[in-house]
Amino acid sequence: MNAFGRSGVLMFGLLMAASALGLPILFLVVRLIHRRSWRSLVIGPQGFDWSGFSHSLGLCLAIGCFIFFLEQTFWPGAARLAFDADRFWPFLALAIVLVPLQTLAEEAIFRGYVLQGVARATGVFAIRLVVPALLFAGLHFNNAA
Repeated sequence: MNAFGRSGVLMFGLLMAASALGLPILFLVVRLIHRRSWRSLVIGPQGFDWSGFSHSLGLCLAIGCFIFFLEQTFWPGAARLAFDADRFWPFLALAIVLVPLQTLAEEAIFRGYVLQGVARATGVFAIRLVVPALLFAGLHFNNAA
């Protein structure tokens, strides 16, 4: 195996590309079978809620900073900064191109397709939240990251 494959760049690119390839298939299924626009998976009938987005982003950043603070307080030497340009630039290029596509595919599948399907099948709010969350967690359970 060459240095490119050992570095993880190839594996990262393949995993991200494989996930992103499901996006056009999902959009076709929604368009051809359900007779809906693909936008119905990612944007609700009232449009995008920028206020909710900004609150969620702020909460996520606050929790991340708090966890970082705790980690640095209790395990100060656990993390180290190591920059390797030979690995960074290929990862950055793949991340800029593939991560948004892979993330959109996941969100469209779980928050759009699965969540909407479960919501149509049941009127119980807890089930609407738990079923997609368990499916999402089940698929990510074996993720070493």
